[in-house]
Amino acid sequence: MLRRHFSLLSRLTTVAVLILSLCISCGAQQLPEPGMGLLIKSQEMASIRAKISQEPWAGQYKAIKARADELVAAWPQDKIQMDG
Repeated sequence: MLRRHFSLLSRLTTVAVLILSLCISCGAQQLPEPGMGLLIKSQEMASIRAKISQEPWAGQYKAIKARADELVAAWPQDKIQMDG
């Protein structure tokens, strides 16, 4: 009896995931428009760029960018290890 419930739950989960993925893929086809953003609007970009060019933000920005560049460079090797 318990196996029957797990089997049903597994099927329902599979159907739910398929429906959700279809909904996401349909919505993913809409391309973003300039000015659309979560935290920073396009009108604010100039002032943000000016702000991060001066301390105390400049040092933090450089450190974050350097770390991001390292991770991007290491990604091909990391992906192989994850897929392997």
